[in-house]
Amino acid sequence: MEEKEQLQISPQKISGLITEPLIAAIAANNKMALAQTNFMLETCFTKNDSGQYKPIMVEMALNRPVATPGTVENPEPTIQSVVTTFSIPLLSIIPLNSLTITEVKLNFDIEVLSVKDGEDNGLPEIYGKVSSEKIVGKPIISYAMHATQMSLPKGVNIVIEAFSQSIQPITIP
Repeated sequence: MEEKEQLQISPQKISGLITEPLIAAIAANNKMALAQTNFMLETCFTKNDSGQYKPIMVEMALNRPVATPGTVENPEPTIQSVVTTFSIPLLSIIPLNSLTITEVKLNFDIEVLSVKDGEDNGLPEIYGKVSSEKIVGKPIISYAMHATQMSLPKGVNIVIEAFSQSIQPITIP
C-alpha cells in the first residue's frame, strides 16, 4: 500500500503531522547551508595537504592612457599606456547564494478519531485522519515553503573586505 493511501486510512498523531514538516524544513535549511558552504570552498579556494585553504586569485591587468604634458623642446603632450596589474580573489567577484526557508505554512483539517494517554509524558495524544485530496466535507493538509535570499554571513563579508583592502597599494615610509 502506498504511503499516501496509508495516511488516508490510518489515524496519525496530530503532533507528528505538525512537527514532521517543520523538522523537514530545518533539515532542508541545513542541507542548503552545507551545499552553499561547500560550493564556496570548492569553487573559490584550493586546499593544501595540511588542510589550509588558499583563495583562488584572478589576475587582472588594466591599461590606462597617461598624458604627459609637452616640454619646451617638444610642446606636444605625449600619451603612454600604463598597465596596472593586480590580483583579486574569485570569492569577491563570484555570485554567492545564501538561501533559507523563511516561512513554513501548515494548513490542515483533521477528523479526530481518538484521544489516548501519552506514552512518554502521560499527556493525552490526539489521533486523526487527513485527506490529501479536497473533497467536500473531507479534511485536507497542505504544505507550502517560501525561500528567500539572506544577506551573506558576516564572516564571508569580512573575508571579502580583507581581500579588497589587500589589493589597495600601501605607502612605505
